[in-house]
Amino acid sequence: ELQSELRERGRLEEALDDAQVAFRQISRSLRGVVWIREAATGQVTYVSPGYEHVWGRSCESLYRDPASLLDAVHPEDREHVARAVGGDASPEPDAVEFRVARTDGPTRWVALRQVRLDGGPGRTDKVFALAEDITEQKEAEAQSRRLEAQLRLLARRLDEAREEERHRLAIWIHDEIGQMLTALRLDLAWVLKRLPPRAAEMRDAL
Repeated sequence: ELQSELRERGRLEEALDDAQVAFRQISRSLRGVVWIREAATGQVTYVSPGYEHVWGRSCESLYRDPASLLDAVHPEDREHVARAVGGDASPEPDAVEFRVARTDGPTRWVALRQVRLDGGPGRTDKVFALAEDITEQKEAEAQSRRLEAQLRLLARRLDEAREEERHRLAIWIHDEIGQMLTALRLDLAWVLKRLPPRAAEMRDAL
């Protein structure tokens, strides 16, 4: 019985080791950042290498000081990120978007999702977090907004040009054609006065 239990325990430990290796390999292949922290203390127990790419800081710095994660967050976003990261994550995944202001490169946009994991009897709860780099998506959205604004401006200018053209046409009709019609009317009146009285048919035509 003891040998059977030892074999089962060995099998479970091997499976756990395999799962940990697989988890680390998967987390390294992700474009984003994966980290696990203690729910009660906030201590980071694992962070993927993507942290160095997105945050521009070493993983060791996060292990030493979990609060250093906020140091690179854009000052305007820091307060709500601190509430999200420092808060008590719920069992349902929640998300927050913010900017990471790197000192050695451009600002990155990050979407952070985290979920609380029940540690089970006698074990502490963990918080599993996934931070995805969404900079390209944000830039595409900004470009789309700029294009929409340009299209609205172009449409407004087109409407203004059409209105201006209608205004010019109205002035031309009123002034130019009006003057020509007035001159024609005067000319016809001059001709009518000079027609002989018996030219009734021509007078009616005029």
